[in-house]
Amino acid sequence: MKNSKLSSIVTTIQVTHLEKAISFYEKFGFSKDWIWPESEPTHASLSKDGIGFMVTKAADDQIIQKADLYFRISNVEDFYNHLKSQKVIDSELVQSDYGMLDFSIKDPWGHTLSFGEPKGDFEQ
Repeated sequence: MKNSKLSSIVTTIQVTHLEKAISFYEKFGFSKDWIWPESEPTHASLSKDGIGFMVTKAADDQIIQKADLYFRISNVEDFYNHLKSQKVIDSELVQSDYGMLDFSIKDPWGHTLSFGEPKGDFEQ
């Protein structure tokens, strides 16, 4: 146990259409790392700048469990302005009272994606 060290965490979110999800997240700069299985895939791994998550195709009768993903990002204003100019988002960039400059969107499956940068009292 003494030599065990966590190196990362990879969350998994559920979607109804895997290829549609991959295409949606590519608009935010995520790249597809892999899909599985090759024929009729049900799982995919996506990443950007070494940060990743997985998407899985939910069964047709399965209720999708909603997730909230918060990504810390540098130059959040540039990222936000790029997405806004591409008409990918319509949310506002907000200076929060918890010290983050951030914005949030909902994906087509109801998951909340937030991107933020420490500003103000929260800066470290």
